[in-house]
Amino acid sequence: MVTQTRSLLMSSRLVKIFLVVSLVAMTRSVAADDSIDAFLEEVKELVSRETEFTSETDAKEWLARTNVALAEQNNKAATASFNYATNITNENRQKQVAAALAMNRWSNAHVIQAKKYLSNSNNFAPGSDVIRQLKIFVQGEPFVSKDAALSRKLEETSSKLQVVYTDAHLTKNGKTYYIEPELTEIMSTSRDYDELLWAWLGWRDAIGPRAKPLFTEVVTMLNLVSRQNGFSDAGEAWRVSNYEFDNIESTTHDLYEEVRPLYEQLHAYVRRKLIQKYPGRGIDPSGGIPAHLLGNMWGQQWDSIMDVVTPYPLVAADNVTGPLQSYTAKRMFKMAEDFFKSIGLDPMTSTFWNKSMIEKPRDRHVDCHGSATDFFKEGDYRIKMCSVRTGESLNTIHHEMGHIQYFMQYHRQPSIYRTGANAAFHEAVGDTITLSVKTPGHLRAMGLLKTEKPKGDSGSENDEYKKDINFLMKIALEKIAFLPFGYMIDRWRWEVFRGQVTPENYNRRWWELRRLYQGLIPPARRTQNDFDPAAKFHVSYFIPYIRYFFSFIGQFQFHEALCKAAGHTGPLQKCDIYRSKKAGDLLKSLLSLGGSKPWPESMEVITGQRKFKTDAILEYFKPLHDWLKRANAQEHVGWKNHH
Repeated sequence: MVTQTRSLLMSSRLVKIFLVVSLVAMTRSVAADDSIDAFLEEVKELVSRETEFTSETDAKEWLARTNVALAEQNNKAATASFNYATNITNENRQKQVAAALAMNRWSNAHVIQAKKYLSNSNNFAPGSDVIRQLKIFVQGEPFVSKDAALSRKLEETSSKLQVVYTDAHLTKNGKTYYIEPELTEIMSTSRDYDELLWAWLGWRDAIGPRAKPLFTEVVTMLNLVSRQNGFSDAGEAWRVSNYEFDNIESTTHDLYEEVRPLYEQLHAYVRRKLIQKYPGRGIDPSGGIPAHLLGNMWGQQWDSIMDVVTPYPLVAADNVTGPLQSYTAKRMFKMAEDFFKSIGLDPMTSTFWNKSMIEKPRDRHVDCHGSATDFFKEGDYRIKMCSVRTGESLNTIHHEMGHIQYFMQYHRQPSIYRTGANAAFHEAVGDTITLSVKTPGHLRAMGLLKTEKPKGDSGSENDEYKKDINFLMKIALEKIAFLPFGYMIDRWRWEVFRGQVTPENYNRRWWELRRLYQGLIPPARRTQNDFDPAAKFHVSYFIPYIRYFFSFIGQFQFHEALCKAAGHTGPLQKCDIYRSKKAGDLLKSLLSLGGSKPWPESMEVITGQRKFKTDAILEYFKPLHDWLKRANAQEHVGWKNHH
């Protein structure tokens, strides 16, 4: 059937070509001094216009060339972006904008060609990999515009918004406080209500009013470009280009509802402990928690207040930060590298060690937000972060190195496939490893577990149970506390992109969703003149965020699968895959695929499942969930206006 159709199409094209040649011959008098070669070239050009973008073989050749060129373009864009982030100057900002515009021009031209091939793809072999590459290439460039002026304005406005974030700082008593590390340290270690409020309010005041008009402009332009490319708005463009999900919004909601009972129990317990810690501060025992008291500038993860909420403070406490004080940044990175090597994955390259920024330099202004970059050049992978000697920083190192391992495992794929199965997979890899790294058994083996024994520690079997609950509490403060935050950020942005939330209501709706899903309230009065969303890096940089929600679900599925491969028996929360080559082989089988397969197929490779499911995360925390229900027996679980 395919052969017959192609024959008919070819016959049709031959008739058209004959008519074209005849038309040229009839309408164009060939003078004696005319070159017959010129005439033939004209015919050749007309014929090529009629026959191009129709052959699967031609599409394969075009993709081969485009994949090479894409690597070159990605390298230029990554270099300019990394140079700016590690040395924030106006000159480097202009170079970054120029590189982004050049990438836009290149992408625009090639997306047009890819769409032409796709329009003829019904002639290609069923299930052709060519079709998948073309679709991913087109969908992966949702904000490419034919309007050069619009593209320039979008890049320049986005860059100005990013500068507002990176330049933001507070001053007090002659000292300057940036978000990393100074304000982050205050939020995580201070237990002074008023000092926390100063940092929380100051950070938002430094960013919000300046960011709001720029953010609003970018939203308008992103929506315009998205509609030019066939999407209803920028939110749909994000969902299609990053996830290959038909029902991502309903899936996200359903997953959140499955973990919500555990989150509400955790929330009720933490609220009671904070009321005890800050008496007389008006914390409502049946209401929301003031957002500045949770050990984090955004209230997204609460593990920094473990000292306030520890279930069994009289049982030996595990302290990682103390032993890390003797570590250098490179030693912490080497520790992470050792874990990946122990399961059979690759060591970091010489370029990684020579060109990564792993500490905050003293001689220039930089963007400290942790990130990993693939430079699409042999062996060139880098991390940018301002590491400090804390357990949280050690976790971030493992997380970012997980990205690097993904880059290295799929580097042999065509450039179009040098990406995660979907955006959530990339975020989950390093975090999956940290679930092993954080186990007391692993930390003890690494010499990082300094056990502090308060009076009354008997070392009994019951104390082992209490230690387990303490451990699970700390992990829950990081993982479970995050889930509603990971959900609500893009829930808010999807509404913004749809026009359901107008600029004058940006902040009001932000706090409605924070109360609804997180049970958090602002610690001070907020108005429409405030713009608190921009105080979050990913909002000011327009980085999709729902990937983190899915990654926090998926990493427990990955962890469970790797633990089975490693032969682990017993509770999932005690599993450590360190030195398990079988677990490493299974992980490599996923990572090496990159984006070459639809994500359900990649998920099935490692877990045997084709969906994101909450079974593993709920099993992991079941002992804590049971404990919380008993501990909260006399508490109001939930918060006012929650439904």
